[in-house]
Amino acid sequence: SIEQPKLIATAGELLIELVQRMQQNGTDRSPVIDNEESRRVIGFISPSDILRVRLRRTTGDDESPFELFE
Repeated sequence: SIEQPKLIATAGELLIELVQRMQQNGTDRSPVIDNEESRRVIGFISPSDILRVRLRRTTGDDESPFELFE
């Protein structure tokens, strides 16, 4: 049997919201789907991905939201 992930992220989800959900679910990584309708897996987010987005934000445009896939 295939184990289901504790959490699934969507491509348009804000990173800060995903990090909060990860904390609530006790996980630090997640598959990413394109949208709730198709549920097609388009990637996987890990702690290093979160850090990379955060570092890019501190040196870039502070007005843009944290988006998983820009």
